[in-house]
Amino acid sequence: MNEFIDAHAHLIWPSLYKNINGVLAKAAQAGIVSIINCGVQLQDFDACVDLSKRYSCVKNIIGIHPGFSISDVNNPRVFIDKFHQFKEFFIGIGEIGLDFLEIKDHQQRAKSEKIFRDMLAFASEIKMPVVIHCRNAEKQT
Repeated sequence: MNEFIDAHAHLIWPSLYKNINGVLAKAAQAGIVSIINCGVQLQDFDACVDLSKRYSCVKNIIGIHPGFSISDVNNPRVFIDKFHQFKEFFIGIGEIGLDFLEIKDHQQRAKSEKIFRDMLAFASEIKMPVVIHCRNAEKQT
């Protein structure tokens, strides 16, 4: 049987997380030997760390997804501090980027672009790869 890596999953979404044992068992039956789980906002740190501690096949990335970048809850400085606390549980920064399909307001777009730049600078500083989300913002990305 072939072995696969799922390079982009959201295992902490409630519909998957509540049955994580079954989800991971099905993945293993399909030949998936490793899953890169994406956290998309500050509140996802705890669940991502929990998955890494419980399942060796789960590797995490975390970032401030553009859809969550316009919320004041997802402060990049707080995010960076939290990342440093738990960095051993993460292999990259993501899912970060721009989504101008969803974000129409120009002030919100500007805020999203600033957070994207902040996240890219942080990833560069700590020498980690990034996973980028881009919709209708190719030039700006």
